[in-house]
Amino acid sequence: MAGTTVVITSTLGFYFTRKTMRRINEEREKGGLEPISIKKIVKEVRLLEAQSLETILTRLSSEMDTVQLSDDQKNVSVDG
Repeated sequence: MAGTTVVITSTLGFYFTRKTMRRINEEREKGGLEPISIKKIVKEVRLLEAQSLETILTRLSSEMDTVQLSDDQKNVSVDG
């Protein structure tokens, strides 16, 4: 029973993901952009997240003495 549920859920997830990706890529094509995959979307989201976190930490370190960001912006220390 559990195995059947997993197979059905996976199949439905794959179908809806494929359908959604097709629609996304159709819209990207209208805008003159190249097609994208789920893997590329996840990569872009992770990159945006890292850049956003870096921006926030940089602002905090410039506004507060308790937050210190290393020169290479890879390490942060917070006092208190």
